[in-house]
Amino acid sequence: MRATEKERGVTTFVIAAREARSDESINTLRQLSEDRVLPMKDAAYDSLLEWLANSTVTASNSGVGDQIQLADPAAWLKVDL
Repeated sequence: MRATEKERGVTTFVIAAREARSDESINTLRQLSEDRVLPMKDAAYDSLLEWLANSTVTASNSGVGDQIQLADPAAWLKVDL
């Protein structure tokens, strides 16, 4: 994954559903994604897919080298304070 990211100039994040949040699973996901694991709120699949679709539209409407601002992921992202 790291080589592909570097080659294509992209950054990959892993989204962990509740089922993948065991310590062993999280450690494996962190190794694969350089510690970019985002925990999803329980059963927030609809919100995640809507955010992903909107982000894809935003990215596809941008030009090469443009920096884009993605929508707030608060509807699906689980944040432990």
